[in-house]
Parts: sequence; structure tokens; C-alpha cells
Amino acid sequence: TPKGHQRVKAEVIRVSVAAKVVKEQIPKDQESFTWRQQKKENLSSINQSSCLMDMDILVSYLKKFATDIMYSGFVDLVENIMKALLTKYDNILDHSFLMWTVGFFLSFAHQQELDFSRFKEVLNLDLFGFLVYEAVKCCEALEVKHRQKQDLSVEKHRLHLVVCTLNQMFRTLLANSNMEYLVSLQKCLSQMTDLRNAFILLIRRQLIEEQSDVYLRDLVQTNHVLMLMIEQWMSHGFIGEHSGFSMISHVNQFATKTIMAKYGSLLEHHDLSKESVNVAVLTMMYHVVGDCKRQDTLMQLPILKSFSEMWAENAVREQEEFKDLIEFVLEVFMSDAEKDPNLCAENLFDNSDGQQRATDRSRSTKFSEEEQILIFTWMSELLGTTGVENVITKKLSEHGFSKKTEQ
Repeated sequence: TPKGHQRVKAEVIRVSVAAKVVKEQIPKDQESFTWRQQKKENLSSINQSSCLMDMDILVSYLKKFATDIMYSGFVDLVENIMKALLTKYDNILDHSFLMWTVGFFLSFAHQQELDFSRFKEVLNLDLFGFLVYEAVKCCEALEVKHRQKQDLSVEKHRLHLVVCTLNQMFRTLLANSNMEYLVSLQKCLSQMTDLRNAFILLIRRQLIEEQSDVYLRDLVQTNHVLMLMIEQWMSHGFIGEHSGFSMISHVNQFATKTIMAKYGSLLEHHDLSKESVNVAVLTMMYHVVGDCKRQDTLMQLPILKSFSEMWAENAVREQEEFKDLIEFVLEVFMSDAEKDPNLCAENLFDNSDGQQRATDRSRSTKFSEEEQILIFTWMSELLGTTGVENVITKKLSEHGFSKKTEQ
């Protein structure tokens, strides 16, 4: 009725006036607190399993987003980043972005078992060549800064990223090696000597006191995958006798006490020595001893200690080759110790290489292999410029090598 409506209206007005009076009596800070408390209560009342808060749904959206990138623009993205890094603006661009992009998305593709044929062009000779160049460049910069006692954080991070990216690329290549496009790519890679030499350089020049054991682990594992690919290339005839490449000669470059000490250090770290790491380390040692006959490089106290522990724990019972390696090395050590204990003890604590000492004595007349790798890299960079000899002599001096320009 009209009278009823009037009473309701009057009551509403009365309540609103009363509320206004009460509000005016509340201090501003208390009013703000009351509003925040009410907001908190409202948020707490939201169902945590709702769509907005459901982590599984969020992850599924991210996976779909990443998959769309892989299938639609991944190849173009990597190509454009690399082109930008090869322009005059490369100094203002972060080179790490290219490695992160390739490494992350290839790892994601492997985990999600995506159709690699839809973005296979991301693996190409230009990208491999660029990463090898970046690895050698970072290694050189790292050593120069280390000698000058400068901050190494940028170079260490970038070099580690290069190694991890190459690891993902190698594994992707191995997993899809029979694809026609990748067969032709592998034929080209098999002739890329810089790819093989880069890992020899990185392992030799790894700074034990500066670069982490995690980096060394990733470096050794990546080199192991590369060695597997080289074996595959040789079995397919990609690397023939005409190439002048010898697997034994290649492995022999790792057969030094310095490098084997680095490999052996990975066996000491139980937090790092997972099965895949042990396989990479022991496989190289097996070929160093078996093919190169350089068991002397393993006669080091830390390596013998690790071998003794592995033998006692029967840690390699399923791998006969590794079991034979450990047994043979321990027997050689015991035989040497029995014949000449003093000489054996002296060799255990002498980690210097006879080959290295001979190289040091002849540095004034002959370039070592390490110097040849660096010189070849610099020659490629300086091609077409004047005063190449003086520039290379200066660079060698910065690396601690004393050579004359005439040499």
C-alpha cells in the first residue's frame, strides 16, 4: 500500500542517516583498517581450487603457449636473434638470450615429445658455428680477465650456457638422427674440426678454482654426447680415411694427467656423480687406458681412491668394461708399488704431464696444439685485416705464451 511504501522509505532514510553519523565518528585509520580487514575476509573466502587458483590449469596454458611458439615461430625467432647478434648492435644485445631460447625450448620439446619435424630447421650449420665461436670467444675472454684479476661472472655464466645449449642440440640430433634433413646436417658437422677442438680447449682451460664442478660435469657430459655422435658418423661413413681424422688420436688429446684429474674429480663428488656422469667419465678413461695405453695418467691418488670405493661397493657390476678398467688400473698400481714404492709414491703426487713439460721446453721453437687452436680461431676472425701477425702475437702474450712475430 502507499502508506506501507512510505514507512519503508522512511526507515531506509533513517538507517542511512544513522550509518552516516557512525561513519563520521570512526577515525580515518580505523576506517582504512576495517576496509582492509573486510577485503582480506573476502579474499579468504575464494575457493582455492577455483580456475583462477588452479596451478594445473595454469601449467597447461603455459604448455600450450610454449607449444604454439615451437610450432609457429620458434625457427624464425632463433634466426632473427642470431642475425641481430651478427650486426653492429651485438654489443647492446645479451648473447645469453639466444642460448637460453634454444636450450629451453629444445628441452621443453623433448619433455613434451613434440613433433620435431615441424621445427627441425632450428638445427643448422650456422647456429652450430655461431655457438662454437661463442664458446672459444668466451673461453679466451675468461682467461684474459682471470689473468688480469677482473670479474668473471658474465663470461662464466655465458660459457656454461653455451655448453648446456650444445648439449640439448646434440641430444636432439641423436634422437632424430635418421631424419633426412638432419643426415645432411650431420655430414657437414662431421667435417667441422672446430666443433671437436672446442671441447678439448674448454676442458683443458677449465679453471678449477673459478668455474664450478657443475660446469665441469655439464662440459664432460656434453663432450661425451659429441663423442657418441662422432662414433655414429664414422659408422655411417661420414668421416672416412680421406678426412685424416683418427678417433684414437682425438682421444689421445685427453690422455693427460691434468685432464684426467678433472675427470676424476667428478667421481669424488657424490652429489654430482650420477650414473650418466659416471658413464661419461669412465668411458673416456676406458679409451685412454685401452686405446691410448696411457694408464699412467690415472695413477693419481684421488682417482685410485674413487676406484677403490667403487670396487668395494660393486658400483659397476653391470658394466663389464668399467669393471675391467677399474680392476686393471688397481692391479697396475699395486704392481708398480711392489716394484718401486718410492717411484710409485712420487708419481702419485706428481700431477704434471711429461708431454706438457716437453711442450713447455719447446715453446720457443714450436707451437703447441693449444696455441694452434687459438691461432686458427683468431686468423678466422682477422681474415682480411692488416697487421694480423702483430695482433696474434699480442693475443698470445695475453694468454701467457711468448712467441715472436716471425714464428
